[in-house]
Amino acid sequence: MDILNAAAHEKVMNQKGRSKELSPLDLTNEPEISALLNAVDLEDLSADGQN
Repeated sequence: MDILNAAAHEKVMNQKGRSKELSPLDLTNEPEISALLNAVDLEDLSADGQN
């Protein structure tokens, strides 16, 4: 986490609890990120890794 905080200029993340465990984001107020994630075909990504 220290490396992420030091290296990232813009970051959107959700940490919970004492351990500051990363949790899923609510993208309701992040339409650009949501659109990007919807544009990624996860099946294509997993297929590329099997070649």
